[in-house]
Amino acid sequence: MWKNPVEAWLIDPNASGENLEAKQPFVDNGLEVLDPKRYYTPEFMQAEWERLWTRAWLIAGIESDIPEAGDYSVFRVGREGIVIVRQPGGGVKAFYNVCPHRGNQLVLNDRGSAMQFTCSFHSWQFGLDGRCRRITDEETFNPDLVCHRPGMTEVRCETYAGLVFINMDDNPPPLRERLGLPEGYLEAYQLDRMHC
Repeated sequence: MWKNPVEAWLIDPNASGENLEAKQPFVDNGLEVLDPKRYYTPEFMQAEWERLWTRAWLIAGIESDIPEAGDYSVFRVGREGIVIVRQPGGGVKAFYNVCPHRGNQLVLNDRGSAMQFTCSFHSWQFGLDGRCRRITDEETFNPDLVCHRPGMTEVRCETYAGLVFINMDDNPPPLRERLGLPEGYLEAYQLDRMHC
């Protein structure tokens, strides 16, 4: 019998000691055998990608891994690479690791430090904020293409208790609301002091 996990754990403080169901409600942990196709079929993988991975808040790293402005790491999930970069003002931003011109991968290392990102194809340069800073030989490109100076595509990024989270959804719920954790829960682990 399936129960909503939020409702399942509402404990009745007035229940008698003999009423174990009220003290600790039954939760069906799904003991049935799963269809093995869910682990290897492209159809299931695609459905999981569309319905889960691109809509969930994902832990993309630890803030202490990118302590200084320009420090970056690349988070890979599925077919996407996402550049997590420390901003000059101390914040953190995330961008798809792809040049908006021809779709070339911008950042080739898993981590490092840079004051800009340069595409190895046509040498377009992007600032830490993702904005297009320079188009090499701009006069050789179609004016309609370069007039709005396309920048890197930003991914929703939030930090909380020393962790960096990303969400590829266009309009995700706020991170803390989605986590639903009690105030101070993650802070107690002092993840902001971790170093790898």
